[in-house]
Amino acid sequence: MALQSRSIWLGAIAALTLTACGGGGEAPSDPNAGSEVLPNGLTVKAQIEARQEGFKAVGGEFKTINDQLRSGSPDIAAIQAAAAKLPEVIEG
Repeated sequence: MALQSRSIWLGAIAALTLTACGGGGEAPSDPNAGSEVLPNGLTVKAQIEARQEGFKAVGGEFKTINDQLRSGSPDIAAIQAAAAKLPEVIEG
């Protein structure tokens, strides 16, 4: 019984915490959200998209390297090619 009571309390605390933090996950109601121009000349939305594309590109190169290292016989040329692309991918 004590365990069930504790679970109920923990669930209630978690629900209240998420409510207080605005954990609804709702999209902003402002249609211009993210259109503010940053000092680098990009909008907030464009900056987020650029970062996401960069992370995906870096992740793709590291996936190639990781897959090769986990294989029974890694292709050193594929690892070197992926590693050589990282500086240009990181710099954008």
